[in-house]
Amino acid sequence: GGYLLVLLITLVAVFNQLQLDMSSPLIQNFVLQIMLYLPNILGGCILILVAWLCATFLKQILGTGLKSIGLDKKIPSEEPLSETVAEIIYWFTLLLFVPAILGVFQLNGLLGPTQAMVGKILGILPNLLACVLIIILGWFVAKILSEVVSNLLAAGGADKLGEKIGFTGQMKISAVAGLVVYFFTLIPAIIAGLDAIQIYAISKPATDMLHTIFAAIPTVVAAAAIVIVAYLVAKPVSGFVSNVLAAAGFNRLPDKLGLGGLKNASQLVGSVIVFFMLLFAIVEAAELLGFQKISEIL
Repeated sequence: GGYLLVLLITLVAVFNQLQLDMSSPLIQNFVLQIMLYLPNILGGCILILVAWLCATFLKQILGTGLKSIGLDKKIPSEEPLSETVAEIIYWFTLLLFVPAILGVFQLNGLLGPTQAMVGKILGILPNLLACVLIIILGWFVAKILSEVVSNLLAAGGADKLGEKIGFTGQMKISAVAGLVVYFFTLIPAIIAGLDAIQIYAISKPATDMLHTIFAAIPTVVAAAAIVIVAYLVAKPVSGFVSNVLAAAGFNRLPDKLGLGGLKNASQLVGSVIVFFMLLFAIVEAAELLGFQKISEIL
C-alpha cells in the first residue's frame, strides 16, 4: 500500500513537470481520496487486530478452563467438547466486531444487514444461554438422582431380589431403576430448555408425549406389579404343591398308567400351576393397560 502511494505521488510530480494538465488533476484527486481514506484503513486494521486478539484470548482461556474441569471426560464426543465450545466463542467474538469494522471502512451497503443479523443473534442469546443452563442443570440433577436411586436400591437388596426373578448380569434392578430415573429427569429439562428458546414445533409434541407417558406410569407400574406378584406367589405355591404330590407318591402314577417316559410328574404339575397363574396375571395386566384385544385372546 505504501509503495503504491509513493508511486502515485511520484507520478503526480512527473505529470506536473511534463505539464500534463489533463491527467495530473485526475491523479491528484485520486491520491487525495486515498490520503483521506488512510485513517479509515489504519483504524480498520487496528480494529481487526483487536478483534483477533480478543477472540484468541477468549478461545484460549475458555478452552483451557473447560479442559481443567474435565468437561471432555464428563461429556465424551468425537471432537473434544471444550475445543468445540472455545471455537464457537472465537467466531462469535469476531462476529461482534464485524459491524464496527464495516463502519470504520464505511462499507454502508454491508453494515445495515450485518447489524440486523448481529442484533437478532444478541436478542436470542439470553434465551439460548438459558436453554443451555437448564439442560446442563437437568443433566447434573438427573445424574445425581440416578446414582442415589441406584445406590439406595442396591443397599436395600433389590438386586438380590432381582436375581430371584430373573434379573442377572448387567440387568440389575438398581441399574435399570437408575436409568429410568435419569431419563425421566433429563427429558423434562430438555423440553424446558427448548421452551426457553421458543422452539415450540419440537417442544410441544415432546411435552405432550411426556405428559402421556407420565399419565400412564401408574397404570404400567400397577400392571407390572400384578405380573411380578403373581410370579413371586406362583413359585412357592408350585413348589409346595410339587412337594406334597411327590410325598403322596404322585410321581409313581405315570408308571401305573403305562406312561413310563413321564418322570417327575409332580414338578410338571407345579410348572402348569406357574403357567396358569402367570397367564391370569397377564390377562389382568392387559385389561388394566387397556389392551382389550390381547386380554380377549388370552
